[in-house]
Amino acid sequence: MTPVEFLVAAQPSRTQRSTLVLPNTLLRRALACLLLGVGALLAPFQRSAHAETPPAQTPPAQNRIIPGPLEDLGREYKVRLVYFVPKDREIKKDYREKIEVLMRVVHDIYDRDFKAKGYNTRGLDFEFDEDGKLKVHLIRARHNAEHYTGNPPTSDRLFNSTSNEMVATIGYPAHRACLVFSEAGGIAEATPAIPFCGVAMVSADMLRDEITASTIEKQIENMFDETPVKKADGESSEPRNRATQISNGVLMHELGHIFFMIHDQRDQRNIMAYGYHNLRLMFDKKTALSQPVRFSEDHARIAAATRFFSETIDEEDGEGPQGELKFLTPPQPGDTQVKFSFTASDNVGLKAVIYRESTLDTIIGGESLSGKTFERRGIFPRPIALTPGQLLHYMIYLLDENGNVALIQKDYRVPAEAQP
Repeated sequence: MTPVEFLVAAQPSRTQRSTLVLPNTLLRRALACLLLGVGALLAPFQRSAHAETPPAQTPPAQNRIIPGPLEDLGREYKVRLVYFVPKDREIKKDYREKIEVLMRVVHDIYDRDFKAKGYNTRGLDFEFDEDGKLKVHLIRARHNAEHYTGNPPTSDRLFNSTSNEMVATIGYPAHRACLVFSEAGGIAEATPAIPFCGVAMVSADMLRDEITASTIEKQIENMFDETPVKKADGESSEPRNRATQISNGVLMHELGHIFFMIHDQRDQRNIMAYGYHNLRLMFDKKTALSQPVRFSEDHARIAAATRFFSETIDEEDGEGPQGELKFLTPPQPGDTQVKFSFTASDNVGLKAVIYRESTLDTIIGGESLSGKTFERRGIFPRPIALTPGQLLHYMIYLLDENGNVALIQKDYRVPAEAQP
């Protein structure tokens, strides 16, 4: 079998981080990697497709793309919207209308991107109330904000304490991708939907009037408006279009983590990198057709196979796929590639797989699968050579035809000296 080589791009330097929440040990590894300056080490290896922000030229009204209204698609697997407000924080004006506007943008981008790639899906479905209106669960929390953030504040504390109170208040989110707008503090994190539920949490600061409008037409206009607006600190400012695009884009990005879309630094136009900084280009008819902001093929394939998007799920199948990753030769100091084999099987049929190296904070490949068994021998190239004692960590998400998922992980410590 001919080896397959997966291309790896480097992690860019960051001023803002949107993280996939991993088990604590993996999170510590990722944080350690960042603290050691991996982004700077890998910078020379970046590809040229960066998410540079061109001037915001406002298209005439007839050239703007306005996302349509949301509809109840009748799926069992839906997005649940939650607005979490601690005792000492105020409820923002028109929060329901603003959240619906944000979700219209999110649904529109997912829907257009997946259909452009040939996937048969109606897009995301949402919870609606008995009156047919988009449902937003307002939780007036039991404690002040500091109880949830901790002092000093940590994102882990905020995420876990908020999630626990959400479950205690409105129930376990079975078959739900929960998107939580938190007034407690700044956050942008998510956990994937294993087995069929997940949580994404973002700061409710984006519900300020300066950033998010209560009508969809005004929201699209905001994406092109360079008027300076105050940041949350009330002191510094930034262009309105930057704040609006990033806020709306963070929602797509964090929801993407629930659907197993891990960071993808191979092309900076990707939403799972920082492509959403140029989100407005998707709402100008002159630029939208070229998909200047997109999900990668590997990401769209894996997300479209989940029960939140797929139109061909057999819910009677609850048995997940199986997989195993092996190294064909033990990685050694100085190696610039890792030779591997991967085998997988499922009782009904395999659908998709993505591969990730945690220390690079990016996926390094993905494939469409079919049949009940699969075997791959390939090469994971690395932009920098392995160092003595370095810890390698690989994560693989494997989905079957009915949206069941398996997470396969493998750790390896590079020896201090090359082994014969």
